[in-house]
Amino acid sequence: MLTLKNMCKMVVVKYGLAKEEIPQSLIEEIEHMEGRIQSELTGVLTSFYDSDIKVEWSTGEWSFTPCNQPSIKIRAGRRNCLGSRGGELFLLPGRNVVIEDFKINLEERRVTVEFLGSCSSVAKPDTYNRMLKSTVGKHRESNSVWMCIELS
Repeated sequence: MLTLKNMCKMVVVKYGLAKEEIPQSLIEEIEHMEGRIQSELTGVLTSFYDSDIKVEWSTGEWSFTPCNQPSIKIRAGRRNCLGSRGGELFLLPGRNVVIEDFKINLEERRVTVEFLGSCSSVAKPDTYNRMLKSTVGKHRESNSVWMCIELS
């Protein structure tokens, strides 16, 4: 179960908030959380089509850089309009994607991030009428990425 203390630490991590007013003991715990995210969810990973994708996390922002392409950035606290490149990133080719929020899960054995938003239909690319939930994680053994996508 997520405690109030852990929820508060996650808010500091997720939104990249300043740590000046936080007690040193909590800063160390927050840095541990950030280190876990860095070690378990970032790096050059093998994506779903056996191509490499660079995944970075820094002060409230995810950055996904497919091979030889510009980065796709998802920032906490804002609406991220990713367009058709977001559709490709989230394995929904031909669709436009908007990510409204994300949740980082450190409570389970493996670290995951859940992206929440909406996507267009293939027939109507300008209408965002499908709710999107995409959970992403990394296999420790193979350094490859896994993704579970739910549309409603």
